[in-house]
Amino acid sequence: LSDDGSVDVSFVVFDNANNMCRHIRTVFYDDYQSPRFTLTKPLVYYTGQTVAVMDRLKLNDSLSGDITHKVKLEASNVNNDQVGQYEVSLVAVTDYGDEITARLPINIQKYDALAPVIQLSDYLVYTKVGEPIHPKDYITEIKDFNGFPIDINVVFVFNQVDFSKPGGGQFRLEVSDGDGRTGYSFLSVIVEE
Repeated sequence: LSDDGSVDVSFVVFDNANNMCRHIRTVFYDDYQSPRFTLTKPLVYYTGQTVAVMDRLKLNDSLSGDITHKVKLEASNVNNDQVGQYEVSLVAVTDYGDEITARLPINIQKYDALAPVIQLSDYLVYTKVGEPIHPKDYITEIKDFNGFPIDINVVFVFNQVDFSKPGGGQFRLEVSDGDGRTGYSFLSVIVEE
C-alpha cells in the first residue's frame, strides 16, 4: 500500500489452450485508515507483576481485520520491581506493507486492594496535532472499595501529553476516598499529524 492509498492488483487468466494473459490495475483506497491500537485495560501493573502488554492490546486493520498477532515488541525499559513510568515501543506491518509504530507508557504502581477504582470507556485514544482531548470525558465509573460512587469533580488529572507535535503520552487520573486511599487510572494518547 503506497502513501497515496493505492495498491497494484495483478489479474492472471488462462484460456482453454493454457495461454496466459496478465493485467495489472491500480486500485485506490480513498477511505483507508492505517490500523490503530486499542487497549482493553490501562497500561498499569503492580510491583512484581509480570508486564504482559499483549493481554490488553489489540490492533485492527480495515482491510485484514484483527492483526494483533503481527505486533512485535521493539523496545522496552520496564522494571517491574520499581514504581515508576516506563515505555514500550511496538511495531506491526500489515499484509499490504503499512508499518504501524507506537511508543506507549507503562506504569508500575504499588498494589492497594482497597483503593478507589476509575474506569474509562477507552484506555488509548488518538487525536491530531493541536486538538487536545478531555480525559474526564472518558470516565465511565468511579467507586470506592465498598462500591459507592465518587464524584467526578474530585478526580485530579495530570497531563503528560504534548498536543503541539506528533507523538504521545498519557493522562494520569487520580482520586482519593474518604479514608485517604488513592486510586489511579491512565489514559494513553497518540497524537498524529
